[in-house]
Amino acid sequence: MKDKVIGVIGGMGPYAGLELVRHIFDQTIAASDQEHLPVVLFSMGDRVPDRSTFLFGKTSENPAYAIAEQIRMAESVGAVVVGIPCNTAHAPKIFNVILEELARTQPRARAAPDRGNRPFFCANTTRTSSAWASSRRWPPTGSGSTGKPWKPPATKR
Repeated sequence: MKDKVIGVIGGMGPYAGLELVRHIFDQTIAASDQEHLPVVLFSMGDRVPDRSTFLFGKTSENPAYAIAEQIRMAESVGAVVVGIPCNTAHAPKIFNVILEELARTQPRARAAPDRGNRPFFCANTTRTSSAWASSRRWPPTGSGSTGKPWKPPATKR
């Protein structure tokens, strides 16, 4: 395995993880299998408590801890950057705890900078809830808000 790996934490809307991996492969300029970027997908939704029930106050179990654990698992196989294709997981009540939990354990992987052009995958409950009402990121852009497929920005090589 190469030194640098892209980690994808899926299973929270399992097809969102597959879609992110597909976008990574589609945007990779490669003439052979060996030239593709190394990607590891963790799709263990059964280990992550439901984000919507937490945000709606129906459970006190914050899924952030399970997500952070999967990020650490991705790091253990070489991930240096990790994508979480789940809009609900990025709600401040969850995402801030993920960042705090990872800071406590001093991870090697880093959060990618928010450039406002990320794909938007979410459950209907996310769109109809107030989970993002206080966030500077609302309303989101991409397939969830427009109904149009998200197109990644052109890569410069």
